[in-house]
Amino acid sequence: MAFLIGLVPGFGAAIGLAAILFGVLALSKIQSKPMAITGMSLGLVAALTSIVVLAALISGGSEPEQPVAEAEVEVSAAPVQPDVQEAEVPAVVGLELEEAKAALATAGFEFSISGAEESYSADGTWTVQSQSLSGAQPVGAVVKLAVVRAAVPLDLATFTETDERTFGLVQKSPDAYVGTNMIVYGSVTQFDAATGACVFRANTSHAVQEMSFDYSSNTLMTAGDGESDCPGVAQVLADDHIKAWVTVAGSFTYDTQIGGSTTVPLFTVHQVEILPATEY
Repeated sequence: MAFLIGLVPGFGAAIGLAAILFGVLALSKIQSKPMAITGMSLGLVAALTSIVVLAALISGGSEPEQPVAEAEVEVSAAPVQPDVQEAEVPAVVGLELEEAKAALATAGFEFSISGAEESYSADGTWTVQSQSLSGAQPVGAVVKLAVVRAAVPLDLATFTETDERTFGLVQKSPDAYVGTNMIVYGSVTQFDAATGACVFRANTSHAVQEMSFDYSSNTLMTAGDGESDCPGVAQVLADDHIKAWVTVAGSFTYDTQIGGSTTVPLFTVHQVEILPATEY
């Protein structure tokens, strides 16, 4: 019965404590000790049972601890690199620019002109001199091309003889007529080891003169590369009477044998015809 009363939280403890108190009072008086001890024992059982039940209720009413979830570690895979397509860069050195552009475009490559701001223009014919990429490269890569303007063959049929006045102006101010094409006549005055294989001096004029001393304009003429490759003047000798297809290259100053210097017109020679000798 004491145990059942102890199952009631609070009430069982109060009854148990009261029973213990009455048992103590009974022992202090001259009363039946067995009854007092029995009452105290049952009160103690009721009180302890009530306390245990109350403690259980209190602990059971609190929220249970939530299990600590383990931190989820998300392992991110490295981004997958897309496959980069590659192709062989065409060899375009030596091709004309338009051909090179077409070959690169067909293979899937872009192009740019190296040094375009300094030299390249859309005019004329250009040849690829070098390219920045070769071998297997990612499709779409930019290939830098260095280009050089192809030499335009001269049409000697467009060269004409000039009149005496125009020729005199060229002799007076050759730098003002650079690039002028014309036909001149003259007598070769020096063509030897001192001048070199491609350079000679001649007295010139706008037309054929009967006497060699009538060619009065001292002129320096250069052919080919100006050093050794000049087949057009290979057969020319000093004292030859010549007809020459020339382009005015400006003026040239050289030292004379008497210690001074002189400035003369400089002509680039494209073709020479040896004429019958004149009187001296």
